Amino acid sequence: DNTFTVTPDADAEALAFIAGGPVSGGEQPDGYTVADNTFTTETPVGFDDGTTGISLHLESDDATVENNEFPSVGTGEEAPYDVAVAGDDNEVLNNDLSSAEFTDGLFLVGDGVLAADNAIDGADANGVLVGGGSADVTVDDNEITNNGLWGVNATGVDELDVVDNLIDENLGGVIVEDSSELDVSGNDILDSSVAGVEVSESDDVSVADNDIDATGDSGAGIDVSDSANVAVEANEVLGNDDGGISLSAIGAGAAVEDNLVAGSGGGVSAAIVNGGLTVAGNDVSSNDDGIDVNGVTGDLDVTDNIVDDNSDDGITVEGVGGVEGGPSQTTIADNKVTDNTVGTPAIDTLGISVTDVDDLALEDNLVERNDVEGVVIEDADDVSASGNDIAEQEEGLLVSAAADVSVDSNEVSEIDGQAIDVSDTTTASLEANAVESAGDGIAVSDAAIDASVTDN
Repeated sequence: DNTFTVTPDADAEALAFIAGGPVSGGEQPDGYTVADNTFTTETPVGFDDGTTGISLHLESDDATVENNEFPSVGTGEEAPYDVAVAGDDNEVLNNDLSSAEFTDGLFLVGDGVLAADNAIDGADANGVLVGGGSADVTVDDNEITNNGLWGVNATGVDELDVVDNLIDENLGGVIVEDSSELDVSGNDILDSSVAGVEVSESDDVSVADNDIDATGDSGAGIDVSDSANVAVEANEVLGNDDGGISLSAIGAGAAVEDNLVAGSGGGVSAAIVNGGLTVAGNDVSSNDDGIDVNGVTGDLDVTDNIVDDNSDDGITVEGVGGVEGGPSQTTIADNKVTDNTVGTPAIDTLGISVTDVDDLALEDNLVERNDVEGVVIEDADDVSASGNDIAEQEEGLLVSAAADVSVDSNEVSEIDGQAIDVSDTTTASLEANAVESAGDGIAVSDAAIDASVTDN
């Protein structure tokens, strides 16, 4: 219940309420409560307002900082943080850090740290900065707005939860590097110009249930790189000009499931994923690209996705194999791939394109009204294409340079050119396909061992 005011020409530490021992060594005072205070640089009428290098510097364990207001003005580059709280098992709750001319708004470092229900606005750099070496840190239900760099920036944190925050009008939303057991979920991340969520060099990553809307801004949605055991689930990624959801250099497997990606510079992309990949249940619509997967070691499942009205190929898969040449399974099934059309510059747009994979099952997909070709399969082994509905394109189902090909029970209709074309294979079996209203029907050529065309 105090008001602390810094006067002009005061020392930068004059507004520091408590300065204990250093975090990494020495004894710290424990158990402080700092509550219901105002820390201000606004001096009485007739005096010039002051500035400060920091509003509150607390080094303590088992401390609570609650219900304080910080209407302070920092000294620019010489003001590292508006509020800095260092120590273990600390809580920073329901404070108003609406200040200017500080590098970062709230700095946290320690083990067992909670920052919840705070309003953090107007820092020159990051809204919340989490220091390296911290552990079990939760940033929950804060309003983090109008900061010059990232809403939340964390490096070297073991167990970090960034949940249920409003992160709006910052340069970027959440950036995390070199951390583990990361949960970024339930956040509204709006109007970011760099990225909504950017994660690198981290293990056990979950990015889920976020609303990432950058309509009118140039940022990307979700970008995860050089990380392991990654799950990106149930996010809404809208209007991100630089891309929707992107994974690259991922180890120990990844899943991209049940996301909505719309109106963005790219849809869902994944490159160099070890340990297998699942892309399932996503709605990828009205983007500059659909689903693009390149370089998966392990099994790949692309299933139950809606890929519609994108300005490039619908689903593109290239380069899937097992560990050290071992077996792997690629399943592309139950997807709706529709109305993907020529973009700018003009290119031939495909519904589904699959190249260089082992053991391919392409089943029960709807591939309709894409600009040029429906399904193209090249350089694949053990190919089974069955139960697909391919309609209203220039070309239907094209398979070439493949081994052990089975094409059965597909419906191909309203095709300007070739409905089904299988060429340059070892064996080929085409059975029980229905072809209607096509420029050409079924063509089989250059089967090295055996070809069978029956009951079509």
